[in-house]
Amino acid sequence: MPDDDEADDVVKSEKQEPTKLEKSGADKVPIWVTILTVLGAALITGVGTYLSNMSKISFEREKFREEQQRANQLESRTSQLESQPGKAVRLEGRYEWQWAGEGWKGYISVAKTGTAHIEMVRYLNCGGSLHVLPLLEQKGDATTEIIEDSTKMRISLPVQFITYDANCNRTGTNVLTTLRGELDRHVAYAGKIEYKSDSGDPLGDMVLVKDYISGVN
Repeated sequence: MPDDDEADDVVKSEKQEPTKLEKSGADKVPIWVTILTVLGAALITGVGTYLSNMSKISFEREKFREEQQRANQLESRTSQLESQPGKAVRLEGRYEWQWAGEGWKGYISVAKTGTAHIEMVRYLNCGGSLHVLPLLEQKGDATTEIIEDSTKMRISLPVQFITYDANCNRTGTNVLTTLRGELDRHVAYAGKIEYKSDSGDPLGDMVLVKDYISGVN
């Protein structure tokens, strides 16, 4: 029969060592804590996404506002100049640009805001046949503007010219070049002509631009 000291040790041991059921209950996280954790994580993710989207929307709105402001300023300046004889007219539209000696031909499109986009091709003879190939690539924003109190426009076109080998295979691009200049307004006529008059076909394009050297608009 155990003495009193042994009985006390047994009681203490029973009190100090929890049962497996008690351990399981102590380790188990209450369901409400799990729910709050999930909701908190979802809320943080949602707020982050919302702030990111709002930042993007704000940037797009600011960009649109700046473009609209620039368009309004250009429209105002253009209207003022159009009301004055001998001044430049609005720039918006598509312009043809060609250099016959080098076989270049293309277009420069000017938007209402004054921004521009250039597309050019070149004609190359490779292996006895004529090829039409891209001449250049636009790199960055191209701009145009009316020079105040004049009949001139200022233009800036950042481009890289494309290089080809003897077989018309693209080999790369040249260094970045910015085409800049001030162009004066001149009279031009454009239309279709018959350049094979004997048969009456085909029709070809003709653009007549008054020689700028003459100094006559």
